[in-house]
Amino acid sequence: MSVADLRRQAKVNQETESFRRSIVAMFVASLIGCAAPLMMIICCVMIFPRRKLLKKCGPLYSVMAYTALALSCVYSVLLVIFFLFDLM
Repeated sequence: MSVADLRRQAKVNQETESFRRSIVAMFVASLIGCAAPLMMIICCVMIFPRRKLLKKCGPLYSVMAYTALALSCVYSVLLVIFFLFDLM
């Protein structure tokens, strides 16, 4: 291995680790119901363009990322339903 290969591998590892931290933060933030609409947008922007990097992070982080998106969607739908019932 050359120095350039090691440098490239270190950069990829750093990028993967940073993305893993972002996934955990998204998951924790998506558990807060009032932030659901914002988190739904953030999850879509973070997850879908980086699916290859998400695959490299492993199955646990993939499940956490898609669960964060699903929770945000469910909470957003519930917010809309409760808002509409409140208007009646």
